[in-house]
Amino acid sequence: MPEDVDLDISKFEETVKANPSSAEAHASLGSLYSMGGRYQDAVRELKKAVEIMPDSARYNFSLGQALYSLGDVNGAIKELHEALKIDPQYIDALFHLGLILEKQGRIDEAIEQYRAAIAIDPAMAPAYHRIGMCLSKKGDRKEAINTIRKAVDMDADFGTYHYDLGLLYLADGQSDAAIKEFQETIRLEIFYPEARRGIKLAQEQKAGKKV
Repeated sequence: MPEDVDLDISKFEETVKANPSSAEAHASLGSLYSMGGRYQDAVRELKKAVEIMPDSARYNFSLGQALYSLGDVNGAIKELHEALKIDPQYIDALFHLGLILEKQGRIDEAIEQYRAAIAIDPAMAPAYHRIGMCLSKKGDRKEAINTIRKAVDMDADFGTYHYDLGLLYLADGQSDAAIKEFQETIRLEIFYPEARRGIKLAQEQKAGKKV
């Protein structure tokens, strides 16, 4: 645990002792516990924050994140839904709920959350990226490419978007397009061995086409 986080934890533990009815003090301590990997402690403090102030979407959101880190997927989903009941426009809750549902294989539900996030912020590149990855899992490669291309157009400096787009082009047999995206990935993030491996595979694919 970083020393500054440890010091902050000690400070907020004292704050909670002095102000046990302060929801914000419990929530802040819970967030610090999460940063330090002490997820059980984080859940305990964040539950107290929610009990004291049940109408704060932010506290439910933070509790959901801590529960997920602790391995309680159902609990995390429940808290994120609670956060969205309080604030349907809570874009971080929508996006993180989508991530959890996607990891659980609940692809259509995940897409629904990502699209809801985009409805709030049409320029939310990460949501387009995740929709594209979900569409890829559903076998709709063409639409996946188009969707991740939107994410790239919105945030051209994020290497992972280019890399995932390169993988889709590679799977689609578009060798030159794949190489271009992998090269852009490396330009943005020089230490990206997967992209270098992708270039090699795309070059081999291209050579195979010529034979």
